[in-house]
Amino acid sequence: MPRALLLMICFSFVLTGCGTHLSRSVAPSQGDESSQVRKSVDELFASFQARDLDRFSSQVSRLYFNDKQRLELRVRRDFNAHQDVRFNYTLTEISPDGLGRVFVTLNYDRTHFSLAEGQQVRKSGQASFIFYREENHYRLVYQRPPLFGLH
Repeated sequence: MPRALLLMICFSFVLTGCGTHLSRSVAPSQGDESSQVRKSVDELFASFQARDLDRFSSQVSRLYFNDKQRLELRVRRDFNAHQDVRFNYTLTEISPDGLGRVFVTLNYDRTHFSLAEGQQVRKSGQASFIFYREENHYRLVYQRPPLFGLH
């Protein structure tokens, strides 16, 4: 857990520039913010499982690790390489920084059928995400380890 927190803090410094685009006119309350982030996380996973690239891309910030197009290409490759992708996840932490970014930690269990291996593959672990508030919606700007766009 301390490692994940340290990782989130380090990347908050990297993404400090994200705060310059923040619209401060409508700042949600902390409870409302957590609810909005949960909805964004749910939509991100649901759109990926539905193999809907347009819907998935709408959940990703244009600031995504400085390369949203690369993520979209890698997600397309995921869709071609894997069938029946399923995620089970539990949010363990939602921490807003007050500058429009929200740090999320979750435990996940991912299963999919790998066409290359011809078998079901399962992976479990903990992941960290950073979401950024854009146009009154929280969008993904960072994920570690990558759960989307493995290829």
